[in-house]
Amino acid sequence: MSEETIPDKPGEMSLRVAEINKASAGRGLCSAGIHVARRLNIKAGEIVEIVGKKSTACIFFPNSEDEGKQIIRID
Repeated sequence: MSEETIPDKPGEMSLRVAEINKASAGRGLCSAGIHVARRLNIKAGEIVEIVGKKSTACIFFPNSEDEGKQIIRID
């Protein structure tokens, strides 16, 4: 059975969620590769909305650790 891929709308991107590092946990932060920031035209410190089964907002910070990966780290 194949999974249908839904194209991303402008200003949206499908990412897998991962846990943020312990030093950043509990602070309302999220991070993803710099390529994500460029694609979504967001800068460090901006508030972003993450929508999935639940919705949440967090303060975005790019990180080089996840460059090229399709993940966003949240706490």
